[in-house]
Amino acid sequence: MNGTSFKNKLNSDSSFRNAVGQIINNNSEYYLEKWKTSKNPFKYSGWNWAAFLVSPVWLAYRHMYLWAVLYFLLLLLTVAVAYTFPVIIYYTALPEESLFVWRVISPFLAGLFFGFKGNALYAKQVNRIAGFRENSNEQGAPLFNKSGTSAVSAVLVFAAAAFLIYPAAVWMSSWAENTPLPEGVYIYMEGSPPPSPFTSTEEVLVFEKYSGALEVLYVGEEPIGDRTFEVVLSHRENEDASWEKVSERSYGFFTSNRVSLHLLDADNPLTNTGEYKAEIFIDEELKGTAMFEIIN
Repeated sequence: MNGTSFKNKLNSDSSFRNAVGQIINNNSEYYLEKWKTSKNPFKYSGWNWAAFLVSPVWLAYRHMYLWAVLYFLLLLLTVAVAYTFPVIIYYTALPEESLFVWRVISPFLAGLFFGFKGNALYAKQVNRIAGFRENSNEQGAPLFNKSGTSAVSAVLVFAAAAFLIYPAAVWMSSWAENTPLPEGVYIYMEGSPPPSPFTSTEEVLVFEKYSGALEVLYVGEEPIGDRTFEVVLSHRENEDASWEKVSERSYGFFTSNRVSLHLLDADNPLTNTGEYKAEIFIDEELKGTAMFEIIN
């Protein structure tokens, strides 16, 4: 039965309408009115605020479990993109602000979809159950042929979400933290997340004065050992000026190939604005350079 036939049968067959009402149970008048007046209730049957605002709760409440699973798969995709966003930025040059947009807009778009299509999707389910009961004395698969509503399912949907999303988020977080960085020199703000495997070592980073302390991270191919490790920091007001050495510090021994050190206090009033260059030398051999800028 297509949407138009479903609508016509609701309007002309009182026994069918009563059977559908019993399947819907709570708030049956609302759905029957929507479906009876829609041009094609299987395509669009009016806006549903509950389906928009609390999509997974509404889906579980109406026994639409497959759609609830699809909703949480979308959330899982949102989490996956959030943790792999450095990869996306690296290959597409998207601004970092787009991560926030993604986190906000993906659940919003899902809610928007169910707000527009929720009544139509529910019409298809109710029609399927009604047709099955007309032609069979058996209930079929109980999980997908339940009538009425379920407050228990609406509550348990959050536990199901945690079961699906949390382990995946933990695994992705562990993957992001343990993925090795490529060899290079990285500048980052103290207290912020460390550089990711796809952080560019060639990009000139910009930091605001008085924003905090800056750290330098060096990642090499092999442990430093007893070789002389030296950090040279230079400054110039602009690209037309010449570089002037700000500091030069040497360190004796590191057992790892990864070294993170304090570089500069951007919140110090005596720290000049302008361009900076951090160079890493090992036994006087230049191993990497990172550029950054401090602005007012």
